Amino acid sequence: MARKPSRWGYALAILILICGNLVSLSFALKWVRLFGVSFHRVIAPGEHAIELKRKGTYTVFYEYQSTIGGKMYVSEPRPIPDLEYSVLDEDGSQLALVPHLGNSTYRLSDGSSGRSLFKFKTTDPGRFVLKATYADGKQTPEVVLALAEGFTRRLFHLVGVWLIVNFVTIPSAGFVAFRTFKKRRRFAKAQQAYS
Repeated sequence: MARKPSRWGYALAILILICGNLVSLSFALKWVRLFGVSFHRVIAPGEHAIELKRKGTYTVFYEYQSTIGGKMYVSEPRPIPDLEYSVLDEDGSQLALVPHLGNSTYRLSDGSSGRSLFKFKTTDPGRFVLKATYADGKQTPEVVLALAEGFTRRLFHLVGVWLIVNFVTIPSAGFVAFRTFKKRRRFAKAQQAYS
């Protein structure tokens, strides 16, 4: 007499989903960790020389929760409207600043939280100057700006990995569960016909 197909197929389907989620989570945590250490933070208002080692697209964030030199900076989540920004290259030419679409936000494990302000593109590595001034020349309140390279590229990479993992694991888990169901159902019908 044939043995009834086991329910282990359902457990295998769940295991596939869990493994897929763990892979996605590990990639996400790795990305967040690398993203956090790649920040260059400065205090605004002010003028800061920044050495950019690679050409590419850089994003400037407004960090409403941040720590620099042991001092904590906490401000409103909404960017301060009367701060004016500019980025200059070594020749003093002003780079084009493009508002960052989607208003990306983040919260890192060290407690830093921020939201994107704008991005700019460099054609060569080198020394650049990031300026942030109040329109009326005042010096307070002080806020933190964070500069990161390749934010959009890294974000799309993370989303791409997540989509690929789910594209593989969800259909695979569904196939295993459906195959297990069909086998058990076929066996049950055969048992009914036999009896």
